[in-house]
Amino acid sequence: VLAATKAAISLEATELGPVLLPIIEKTVKKLRKDPSRIEEAVDLVQAIYPLRIKDASKLVVKLSRSKNRFLRMAAVAALPALGEEEAKPLLARHLADKKDWRMQLGAIEACRKMKTRTAVDLLIKRMSKQRGRLQYDLLAALHDLTGVGMPYVAKDWEQWWVANREHYKPPDRQKPSSEKKTKVLFPDAAKASYFGIKVLSNRLCFIADTSGSMSANMTYRDQSSRRIEALKSELRRLVKTFDKRTYFNLYFFESEYSKLFKRLTPRTKKSKKTTKQ
Repeated sequence: VLAATKAAISLEATELGPVLLPIIEKTVKKLRKDPSRIEEAVDLVQAIYPLRIKDASKLVVKLSRSKNRFLRMAAVAALPALGEEEAKPLLARHLADKKDWRMQLGAIEACRKMKTRTAVDLLIKRMSKQRGRLQYDLLAALHDLTGVGMPYVAKDWEQWWVANREHYKPPDRQKPSSEKKTKVLFPDAAKASYFGIKVLSNRLCFIADTSGSMSANMTYRDQSSRRIEALKSELRRLVKTFDKRTYFNLYFFESEYSKLFKRLTPRTKKSKKTTKQ
């Protein structure tokens, strides 16, 4: 069943969706009872969107409340196939899921796939309530859906949407790639970076190699430095940018691993001093 479903997806044979649906439903029902086969069930549920199976709402709604988070995530990813009216209440619920940020992320991506007024409605409505790393995903989705490069200011987006909602059309993805693209403007909070990688989250875990190879030299900030010293310098510099809302930890590995703190720790004077050492 899984092989046939993947073949239908690769052939873009969406007309096979209604034929495969009862088989998918029956197979998922069987597989979800076996913890060792959840991955196969997830793969089948994830086929609902690419095959555009609109009649899968009963299965998707049921799995969106599953105790297994992987099945919930797969169900959220399938929501755009159901259509706006059926998907809207479920997307709204998962966008506001305070227990699991992955459901929020899945709902944001589902809105991006829908490419409809309802999707933009939901994302703009969520802006003033969203916090942390998911602000960046939400903003990137809005830029993708609208082609408008405004920064993360909820009131500005709300005013723009009032003026443009009636005539909204999603950007044409078939236009030549040479066309000028909208620059994504992230919130001001994204100023910190780690070896050039922008730090977007306030929950961070760093995994540092402390093996013998880290004694080798490298060019760091236009100067020759040992890799381990460059690593220490970059971590110390980054930790200085953290505020009290940022939680972090460091893991070190060689032949075995160790960690700096027992769990994710907020940036305090004590944790900052420990990191320096």
